[in-house]
Amino acid sequence: MHVEQRQRTHAKFKSAGISHALLANEQSVRWLTGYAPPMQLGTNLFSGGPALIWYEDGHFTLVVLDGMAGYAAGFEA
Repeated sequence: MHVEQRQRTHAKFKSAGISHALLANEQSVRWLTGYAPPMQLGTNLFSGGPALIWYEDGHFTLVVLDGMAGYAAGFEA
């Protein structure tokens, strides 16, 4: 799921000479991974920040709070 988006992003990063990136925009995270926190929970400013993606040499790592890991279980890069 969302493999094509990650392939396109990797190609753009590679052509720009970018080997590492931190993606923090909520829409970018959703577009690249399909991950979105449950609407009823939303972002909890007291327990941590929003989901992030760490990009390193073609590999995408989704970073979420421990309590949200179950919602991110479908993501594989």
